[in-house]
Amino acid sequence: MDNVNISFRPMDGGRPSFGLTDSKGYYTLYHTSKFQGAELGEHKVEIDLMPNSSFYAKTKLTPKMGPQLGDGSGVSLGKEMSKKMVESGSQTYDFELSQSQLPKP
Repeated sequence: MDNVNISFRPMDGGRPSFGLTDSKGYYTLYHTSKFQGAELGEHKVEIDLMPNSSFYAKTKLTPKMGPQLGDGSGVSLGKEMSKKMVESGSQTYDFELSQSQLPKP
């Protein structure tokens, strides 16, 4: 799914990291505009569909607060998906979403 914002927020505070999926659903987290990755440690994961996502076009979903994070487009994540441990080195986190987790129109 394209144009999906994925955020990793450190559980013990710190700077969050964000990534936006491409047309094939791939993303890269950015800690700052110049640096990729996320802080080490446990993170709360949040996934939000952006208004220019193909999902909006297909379902005619209307954002509740405009094109911004927290516009009511949050994806419901289960326990196993909502927390991830970031360790030193390269890691890949895949998030397979079902229709029931997606926002309702």
